[in-house]
Amino acid sequence: MEGTEPESRPDVGGQPPPAAPPPAGTRPPAAPAAPAGAFPMRLEFEYPTQPNKLTFVKWILAIPQFIVLGLVGIVAYLMLIYAWFSVLITERYPRNAYDFLVGFARWATRVNAYIFFIAEEYPPFSMDEIPTYPARFEPPPFPGERMPRAAALQPILAIPAWIFATIVLYIGELLALVAGFAIIFTGEYPRGMYDFVVSALRTQARTLVYGSMMTGQYPPFGSC
Repeated sequence: MEGTEPESRPDVGGQPPPAAPPPAGTRPPAAPAAPAGAFPMRLEFEYPTQPNKLTFVKWILAIPQFIVLGLVGIVAYLMLIYAWFSVLITERYPRNAYDFLVGFARWATRVNAYIFFIAEEYPPFSMDEIPTYPARFEPPPFPGERMPRAAALQPILAIPAWIFATIVLYIGELLALVAGFAIIFTGEYPRGMYDFVVSALRTQARTLVYGSMMTGQYPPFGSC
């Protein structure tokens, strides 16, 4: 991923930016429809043009988020087990499980953006969609109540993708650490590091939605 000159624009799923950024304080424009064959899930981030130099303070401020989100994550795991048994036995994906997992992913996306220095605004304690937050999770369409039992194999088939996503995320964490020092001394988030961190977060999220049986499309390796 080649670095480019920082500019005020949303980084939307690797798609070309709009002709001009929206005025400050307004809702970002709706994302264009994904091209045919694209992965049916999107993460949208806005490049931080004026990141706060108190970068590592965010890790302390985020401790309550880690605690509450960790507890919500336990429930999300139980909901995934519930969905897995439902798909295996009844060939139905429970809508309530899908909605809960999507809400958890939205919240986790905002927390990740905050601790990786992408977002300056403190993430709300909410599973709701917040279009104005500079990190947004756009889930795949609801898979429908009728699903093949073979979809229950996806958590196992996702293991290679999980290994890859974990390695990439660890590298992204190291780059975010370096980027934190760069922000302190230069006031800028190095664009190449930002691009890799965003790519790592997308790789993790794609693997999550596949392993959660929200989509039958296998997550790509090495895609931004």
